[in-house]
Amino acid sequence: MNVTTGEVSDVGMTCCQAGYVETRKSKPTPYLKKLQKCEEEAQKHHRGIWSEEEGFIRKLPISFTDNQILETREFTAIVNGMNNATSLQLFLMPDQQYVVLQIAGCRADSINKKNPDKNSFGWKAYLVNLNNFLHQTIKVRLCQKLVFPNDKEDQHRYVGCVIGSNDQAFQKLISDGLARYEPKNSDLAPNADEYIISEIVARNKKIGMWSN
Repeated sequence: MNVTTGEVSDVGMTCCQAGYVETRKSKPTPYLKKLQKCEEEAQKHHRGIWSEEEGFIRKLPISFTDNQILETREFTAIVNGMNNATSLQLFLMPDQQYVVLQIAGCRADSINKKNPDKNSFGWKAYLVNLNNFLHQTIKVRLCQKLVFPNDKEDQHRYVGCVIGSNDQAFQKLISDGLARYEPKNSDLAPNADEYIISEIVARNKKIGMWSN
């Protein structure tokens, strides 16, 4: 959607017109013909990848070290996915380093995405935060390297927090009984006190995982 006019546009056609992509050489369909027409327009006007100006190729993924990340600490990030409700897959801006952020002071149950237990609190929490965060731009603080026994050298996991009002999503998970306060790394959570209060409320009301 065009945020200025409110008009809804086709992403594929928009990308072809701008010269951002090249169409597939496959069996023609009515929609593919529309894309190819947009591609021809981009080629004619030398847009994007059809430009005659000299450009450069950016190598992806970006190479970086944990020290570089921890020295910077605070980033604007795009949420690319989630391992569970309190483990976010992020692209850090502006260089798009791919990292995983474990939320300090808050823990949701792990899930099996291929064969989920849709009645589990972990799955319910995952769906809630997927709706809250997927493809959203947020502010994060990465505080500490997180290491698991079988990790490879190129796996970049960190413990940290979401900065600002978006942190309320984790407070609500706890108050709804879908996640719990995690004391192990709560010293890295600026809103740890709110997490504790939220869990006390959920326990007293016997909500979610505290219902039994």
